[in-house]
Amino acid sequence: MAELGNLEVQVRESPRARRVKIAILSARQIRVTVPMGFPPTEVPLILAANRPWLERNLPKVPAPKTLEPKILALAAIGEEWHLALGGLPQENYPQLTLPHMDAAIPWLRRKAERHLIPILHQVGQETGLSFQKVAVRHQKTRWASCSGQGHISLNCKLLFLPPADLRYVLIHELCHTVHLNHSANFWALVATFLPDCRDRDRAVRKAWQYIPPWL
Repeated sequence: MAELGNLEVQVRESPRARRVKIAILSARQIRVTVPMGFPPTEVPLILAANRPWLERNLPKVPAPKTLEPKILALAAIGEEWHLALGGLPQENYPQLTLPHMDAAIPWLRRKAERHLIPILHQVGQETGLSFQKVAVRHQKTRWASCSGQGHISLNCKLLFLPPADLRYVLIHELCHTVHLNHSANFWALVATFLPDCRDRDRAVRKAWQYIPPWL
């Protein structure tokens, strides 16, 4: 896979290809199909020769549509909100009105602060593991983190996880206040609270499926 400016270029060899073929997959992605054994160093030259065609046709590709959600299923706290856009902010469970989609993330962060932080304190009391500070953020690729100073950061997307997955993430981070690594001692500590922690860890790695694509 190569990059051409802001374009992602996929290069694929095909035994049926008799010549080089360029296909536009999206406004930011193209695929170059080449015959078997085609020299990879020739691909940039092919793209350069076809640059006028690419510049002419890429703007014609429609932008992908992002479907606006109608329901926010916050499984971690057992709430399912019905979302309507275009009005003044209003919460009357299960109805939620927001002026536009950009307001959804701040709403989720506030929701997470009200619910996830108390749950973290509760789990900390149950396990006897303490932390110094906690903050809620909107992160792309990390459920949570713990610093060497005992500061825990929670992703507001945790609201969409099943309660068992949320509990695992919180215990995982609380155990990092003792072992700031993934050593055998760390996993032994996690296992004292969750004997199936390894299975739970694998489940949480796949839990991004619960997160809406717009978030």
